[in-house]
Amino acid sequence: MTTEDEKLSIDLQAWFPEAARRVEILDDMSRSWPTIVGLNVARYSTPTVFGVNGLTVEFWDNQAGRELSNMKGNVVRALKLRYNYETGDDFTLKVIDRRNKKG
Repeated sequence: MTTEDEKLSIDLQAWFPEAARRVEILDDMSRSWPTIVGLNVARYSTPTVFGVNGLTVEFWDNQAGRELSNMKGNVVRALKLRYNYETGDDFTLKVIDRRNKKG
């Protein structure tokens, strides 16, 4: 019989190492976002989801959204050089206007 003091501990990093790595990269990328996309764009945007084949970035300024749409190369380069993360040809940069987000 299990008591309330006994806890189930799961090492998610051991079970899902690539997912855990993407979480760590996204966390660091959020902090260093201005060095990846530039200060003016970073003021009005943030990376929010780093999945297997893409990065989702939210913006709240039209100019930042337009510029982000052309920054896939910057992001792919940063992933490779800063984080030693190789993307595939199907990697996408999804740019979402936060102001139109429902929820």
